[in-house]
Amino acid sequence: MAEEEIELLERVELRLALAETDAQLEKLLNSFLSPILLKLASPHEVVRTKVMGVLTHINKRTRAKTDIKLPLNPLIDLICTDNVTQSAFVKNFAIIYLEMAYSRLTEEDQIAHMPNLINNIASKPQTQKQSLFHIILTVLQTFKPKPAGSPSALDPYNFAKNLNDAKFLLASFLDVILYNVPQQPKPQPSRDDSSSGQQEGSQNLAQLPPPGMSIKTVKFVTNDGKIQWSGRISDLKLIKLGILRFINSSAILPDSLPEEIHFARFLIFLAASCDSFNEVIDGGEDGIKKMKKPDMEKIEVVKKLYLLYQGTINQGAAGSTQQEAMQQPASPTLKLKIMGYICRSKLATNTFPSMLQVAFDCLYGPTTTSKLQNQGMLFVQWIARMADTALLKQIAQVLLSGLLKLINEDIEHVKGDKVTLIGFSYISISLLAQRVPDIFRKDFSILNMLFSALSADNNNIRVSVQEALSNMVEAYQNIYQWADANSINMIENILEENINKPLNQARYCAVKYAVSLFPFSNIHSRYICLLASNDEKLEIREMALRGLSFPDQRAPKLYPNEPDKEIKIPSFSEMVNLIYTKSTQHTQNLINTLQTSQSTGQIYVMGYRSEVYINILRFLRHLMIINADPSALIDDLSDELDGEIKLFDSNTRMLLKTWIKDQWSTDRESPETMDIDEPQGALHIYLHLIEKGMTTEGIIDTSLQFMASSCLLELISLGPSSLSRSYENKIDWFKSFLSAIKLGVRNSIAHLLGIISTSELESDPARSLSIQELIKELITISKDQSKQIKVEYHDGSILALGYIIGRLTYRYPSTYQSIVPANLLSEIIEIISENLDSTKNSSAINASKALGEICRYTSRLFENYEKGKGKIDDSSSYNDKLTKIVEKLIGLAKTTKEVKTQETAIIALGHIALGNSEYTEKVLSLFYDLASILNKQVEVNFTIGEAITCVTTGWESLALNQYLDVADASPPPIFIEHSVINGVLNKIFSDLLPSGKASVKKAVCVWMLCLVKFCSKHEVIKTALPKIHSAFSMLLADRDEFTQEVASKGIGLVYELGDQNMREQLVNSLVDMLSEGKRQKETINADTQLFDSNTLGQTPDGSAISTYQSILSLASDMNQPELVYKFMQLASHNAMWQSRKGAAFGFSFIIAQAEKELEPYLKDLIPRLYRFQYDPNPKVNEAMSSIWKALVKEPKKAVEEYFDVIVKDLLKALGDRLWRTRESSANALADLLQGQSIQALEPYLHDLWTMCFRVLDDIKESVRVAAFKTCRALTKITVKYCDPDNVSINDGQKIMDIIMPFLLTKGLVSDSEDVRKFSLRTLLRICKSARILLKLHITEIVGTLLEGLSSMEPQVMNYLSFHVEKYDVTQEQLENSRLSAAKMSPMMEGIESCIDYIDESVMEKLTPRLLQLVRKGIGLPTKAGCARFLVTMCLKKASIVKPHGDSIMKALSGAILDVSPAVRKSYAVAVGYVAHLSPDNTLIRFIGHLKKIYCENSEQEIRSISGITTLEISRHASDELKRIYVEILPFAYYGLHDSDTGIKNVWNEVWDENTAGSTNAIKLYLKELIELLSTLLESPSWQTKRQAALTIADVAKIIEQSLLPHMAQVIPLLMNGLSGRTWVGKEALVEALVTASISCKEYFADSNTLTQLDAISKILVRESKKTNKQYKRHSIDNLGRFADAYIDSLELYTDVKEFLIELATSEQDPNEMDEDDANQRPLFLLVKSSAMKCLGLVWPRKKEIQVLHSKELGIVLATSLESSKNIWNVRLGVLASLNKYIDKLDLTESDKLSVLDEETLVSIFKGLKNGLQDGKYVAIRTASLDSLKNIIEKVKSEKTFMRNFMSFIMTN
Repeated sequence: MAEEEIELLERVELRLALAETDAQLEKLLNSFLSPILLKLASPHEVVRTKVMGVLTHINKRTRAKTDIKLPLNPLIDLICTDNVTQSAFVKNFAIIYLEMAYSRLTEEDQIAHMPNLINNIASKPQTQKQSLFHIILTVLQTFKPKPAGSPSALDPYNFAKNLNDAKFLLASFLDVILYNVPQQPKPQPSRDDSSSGQQEGSQNLAQLPPPGMSIKTVKFVTNDGKIQWSGRISDLKLIKLGILRFINSSAILPDSLPEEIHFARFLIFLAASCDSFNEVIDGGEDGIKKMKKPDMEKIEVVKKLYLLYQGTINQGAAGSTQQEAMQQPASPTLKLKIMGYICRSKLATNTFPSMLQVAFDCLYGPTTTSKLQNQGMLFVQWIARMADTALLKQIAQVLLSGLLKLINEDIEHVKGDKVTLIGFSYISISLLAQRVPDIFRKDFSILNMLFSALSADNNNIRVSVQEALSNMVEAYQNIYQWADANSINMIENILEENINKPLNQARYCAVKYAVSLFPFSNIHSRYICLLASNDEKLEIREMALRGLSFPDQRAPKLYPNEPDKEIKIPSFSEMVNLIYTKSTQHTQNLINTLQTSQSTGQIYVMGYRSEVYINILRFLRHLMIINADPSALIDDLSDELDGEIKLFDSNTRMLLKTWIKDQWSTDRESPETMDIDEPQGALHIYLHLIEKGMTTEGIIDTSLQFMASSCLLELISLGPSSLSRSYENKIDWFKSFLSAIKLGVRNSIAHLLGIISTSELESDPARSLSIQELIKELITISKDQSKQIKVEYHDGSILALGYIIGRLTYRYPSTYQSIVPANLLSEIIEIISENLDSTKNSSAINASKALGEICRYTSRLFENYEKGKGKIDDSSSYNDKLTKIVEKLIGLAKTTKEVKTQETAIIALGHIALGNSEYTEKVLSLFYDLASILNKQVEVNFTIGEAITCVTTGWESLALNQYLDVADASPPPIFIEHSVINGVLNKIFSDLLPSGKASVKKAVCVWMLCLVKFCSKHEVIKTALPKIHSAFSMLLADRDEFTQEVASKGIGLVYELGDQNMREQLVNSLVDMLSEGKRQKETINADTQLFDSNTLGQTPDGSAISTYQSILSLASDMNQPELVYKFMQLASHNAMWQSRKGAAFGFSFIIAQAEKELEPYLKDLIPRLYRFQYDPNPKVNEAMSSIWKALVKEPKKAVEEYFDVIVKDLLKALGDRLWRTRESSANALADLLQGQSIQALEPYLHDLWTMCFRVLDDIKESVRVAAFKTCRALTKITVKYCDPDNVSINDGQKIMDIIMPFLLTKGLVSDSEDVRKFSLRTLLRICKSARILLKLHITEIVGTLLEGLSSMEPQVMNYLSFHVEKYDVTQEQLENSRLSAAKMSPMMEGIESCIDYIDESVMEKLTPRLLQLVRKGIGLPTKAGCARFLVTMCLKKASIVKPHGDSIMKALSGAILDVSPAVRKSYAVAVGYVAHLSPDNTLIRFIGHLKKIYCENSEQEIRSISGITTLEISRHASDELKRIYVEILPFAYYGLHDSDTGIKNVWNEVWDENTAGSTNAIKLYLKELIELLSTLLESPSWQTKRQAALTIADVAKIIEQSLLPHMAQVIPLLMNGLSGRTWVGKEALVEALVTASISCKEYFADSNTLTQLDAISKILVRESKKTNKQYKRHSIDNLGRFADAYIDSLELYTDVKEFLIELATSEQDPNEMDEDDANQRPLFLLVKSSAMKCLGLVWPRKKEIQVLHSKELGIVLATSLESSKNIWNVRLGVLASLNKYIDKLDLTESDKLSVLDEETLVSIFKGLKNGLQDGKYVAIRTASLDSLKNIIEKVKSEKTFMRNFMSFIMTN
């Protein structure tokens, strides 16, 4: 056996040796190389040795000659298939030759054979894989993939079935991308690359593998160092670029491949984007942009990214093999890229321990960079945010330690990027604290460290630390629940330490922690807030003031059963002691600071800045009041009023009096004496602090003095007598403040002097003397007009005199005369009276105020004044003096322009008239007059109102309570008749209100409010309440807004004062007025002001009352109309109510009371109130917002709790008949939807969309605008919850199930254009974001959007389609524009975004809907969209479409017949793509359908679609078409002969693409072609017959004898076809019959078919006699051709000569009676020319017939040549016939003249003479000369003929 193999090998070797040329050798190698290699598998050593010898010979012959091609296919079969051999030895050798063979191919051939190399490469042994892979790499250097023009071009390497091949290639490609040429330690000398490649590779392997690779992968990539490019940078770049082109091709790796394949591609692109070559980086980044991003929540994805980042180098493998497989970590650049993706994955944060390892590698790794450190820090933050809590608790301490280590490293030399990193570290710590607070609660050193870090030099770090501390607040909240006293003390110390630091960040964080961590009752946190309350930074001040705001203890509860909240406030005693104690420390710190630095110019009191000290006193005052009356509202306590701080609420005043008394008693060490200078007890310390605030040493802070004096006045005026007496020895100290710059200070001190100096005078004569001395001193100052006395001191003295005299008359109403002599009183009155005339406003004000103080408590003072002047019982003088003073005050009130002066004069008049009935009318008359004068000074009306209450009710008026400022004194016993107040009310109701003047109504409204508020207990007021209510009700409709507000306040007060019966009556009357407009009739006269000046030009449509109508509807909706009064109290918030006059009414208390009473109705109120806040009427809006703010203290919590009720109410209101209600509901919904959870929205989502779309189509524009805003908000939140990134799949699917059917069935089909557009935008946004959630709705989405392409097309397109001529465009141009618009439509984007999520189950449901649209869709855009969708599906989802190919093709078979050319073309393209996925039988049926369309339709446009569709099938399903060429090619060849040029060109393209123009295809499919044509020839359609005949003629011309087997079938069909009448195109049958007969003459050689020849001749003769000139011409021409071809077999001359000669010689058509038709004449001449030609063609060769007819024909021809009537084409025909005549003459025998006599010859010569002499046509001269030559040539041997010729020449 071995011998035979040896012998065989020797023979082959001999043949190889004998091969002399390369071509011979190449041919032998093609035959023998593969068998030789197979012999390597022989079991015999000798055989294998022999094979090696032969291969050595081959190598010597071929290695140097690269032009010798090696047999590629056999070598590939040898390697890639196991059928040939399974020997690895053989395959390895074959690979060597395969490499040689591949290197000798052209680039195109190399690429063409790549599929064979790749097929099953993954299953091959490692060495073979390595070799094949490097062959592939070589090809990739120049590889340029072709675009996927059709489905057949997709996946050329069949990766869908061989996923392992794709995985192997992609993994290997990744290694190549990661590979970089190692840096050489020293430059190497230049050498030849081919000799040095292996050495370079060996050196490369000895070095450390590149990042991301192992030694094993380096060996694989470099082919064990053998590959030359492993050391060449340029070649390596080309290979990498080739790899990127390969994997970036959607044709090679289509989208239909599994996600793991595409993720492998992604890793390659990712690695490429970090390469050292710019071109490779660009390629990688471009690939990432184009491909779908990986799902970062898949464990496989995360693990592979971690593996690529970390490698396996740290996993501790031991063996050498394992060491070689160890993968190095990625490069820093690649690590940075990987981190960018890991930081988006929640799963990555829960992958332990990789996430810790990667995070710390980024921060501390040996190769880390600043960017990588920053990215690592972001990852730490991502872990802190997204990791599961259980896992985070386990690793938090490790992370924290790492972060602290990073922060503490070289902290003093931080700069550049390190600053950012440390800043991120602090943020990371704060995020950890939020998630794992326990660690930080146990170790306050971290908190202290962060606060210390706020002092860092770098501002950027401070900003980060501040943010971190702000985030960490959450970790320490609810401090009393987890911290002990020691822990709390530590935090307090940290905060207090930082509140005094110079850096504002430290102070801000300290205040924030103080406010956020501790309850309001914590005194240390309040103390910190006080220290920061006047910080230079606004944000710190605001935060501190927020911490000092007292909680509202009267806030209504959201829920009826909610337990009362216990609100604790700081202890006054503890707070005061803390402030006092800390002052010592602050003072010492201040001293130390001033010793080491210059003064800052700040004012300090007890170590505190003066501004802070003001806030301390204010807070202590508030705290004192709240301690006394927890129900007090702080808002009433914080304003500076009348130069004093007043407490108006009588109840609070009483409680505060009691509290001060009790506290004073507690603080006193002994009941008799006490030393006020040594503070003991809370109140003593408070007084001490106040006194320190009034200091006059150094720089004076007037604001602090005012605050301190006001607080002291409040204590003294409300405190017990013993408190005021304790200041008796400080009179001189108080006097020093009378010259204070600030009016408020002077007023407070004067007031204090009045109280303190007048106490205990009756029991202590010495004190009586001292007060007289004080009065005298003050009088002296008041009278001194010199410049030595300051103006302030002068004014303060007058005020002090007024307060002292006033308090004397108050304390001692019957004995004050004995205390102060009459002469002093008279002098005081005189001085004050004189000051009324002063030009200085301050003097007039002080004088008026002093008079008010003096006259308020007694009516007998002026009697004593007269006695002091020695005029006893002179009542007239008394009256005159008082009258003069009153007149002065009246004049001052009327004439002054200063509001303050006017108000003090009015108050003084009111207090003078108090008890002085003789001045009551005069003063009231002044007030009535002022009502019509005052218009803009609203506050003056309040002053008048207060004065009226004093005049009419005296000390019953609550307005005078503030003047009861002596603890042990009772109000003066002054009685005022009821007639006074009755007179005022009558004046108001009878005269002032009916006057109609706006300013009067405003004033009267304010006065009534004052009467109701301050005189509510007066019997007359109680009786008049209904009338007052009626007046207020009428004023609710006033045009002035402020009047309306005052009226609403008044109505509320009236309601509160009435009993149950009265309340019911008041409710009914108000309801009638607001709802039905019932009110008192107004009298209009000449003085009635119909419009305010500022309302002219506006429409007075009564809208002013709308606010109160809305309030009424709010109450009515709840079936509680009486609540309207509560709402009115809450609704008005004019600035006036916050002013000094408005505050006196104490509406805050009323509001608080109303809030409490409305608590039970909140459940019903909240939804309505929420809507009313958004009312389009600004007044209603403002009023309802006020009510909302008053009732709902925690809006967010309220909205969450009552969300369902609010939504239902708003949905109902959206359908209300009132546009205002609809608009407000829409606006309210837009705000309500923000930030709502999916669980809250889901039940209402459908109704929300329904109602929103309803109002989006509202009749009123403003409602539509509001609805649009709501729809945008609804869209935003809907899209958010349809995104699987934001919600779980289940929750997202619920939302999709609601919204998708709604948008598709109601939104997009709405009659409203706005609704349709909005629905479409929303739908498209959902399609882009919903991704996998689309799956269940894809069928409806795609169907509806495809329909929408037409229904939502601009109407102008439809209009243009009917008016194309008008706008100078063609229908085709318009349709192409519409087609382009449909392709670029956003709806197509939405449709295509669904394709990625279509699977088999979706396709089952989608296909019927899609096919219905294909069959019955309306509109060009819809049809074009269907076609485009099918094409895209075939490209992206071929495997899913394939099972439905048959049904889709059926639907498309009708769709391609659409009336629109553009649609037909689109569907034709779709057919081409679907055909690739259809079975052969379906395609055959479809081709049959195309044949039927083409052959059975007469319309060219419809017929054209058959060729267009076939061409598209050819382009996109060429492989499938090849299998049914037998069906398509005969059909296509038939189409080549269409009469329409456009259709013919299409078929020509089909034919060329599939046959390359080869005629062999005709021969191959001739049988099928003939069968087709045979059928078509029998068609009743003349056009079909003509085209079939032309096809047969063409076939006959091209293949000639090859048609012979089919002649028996063709000839009868053609003969039968020629029977009957003439029709257009029938000449084609004639031509086909003649051409076939001429091409296949052998067919008629048989005697059986010879008879057919005669039949054909008769048919041709018959057809030549037809009357149709065009047809006759063609028939005569073909008759001539036929007769000439069968001249030896047939004799036709005798049969045709008569009608041919007649035609040739006649002047007109014998068959025509008249030849007048100008168009028919040229055609007749053509027939005549053809007849002439035919005479020559049918002229026989038989001599017998020539003898009989030669002369006749010769003369006819000669005569025709001579005739001048024959035009040039006829003469050319004659000459052509003459040539045939001469050629066929038989002159061989002796009797030649019998054939051609002399006469005939001469005649011919004469005719030719004329032709030769023709001067017009060269063609005739040339043809005549040619004919003459033929004749001479024919007769030159005959002397007789030549003689005659010469004679003719000589003669002519």
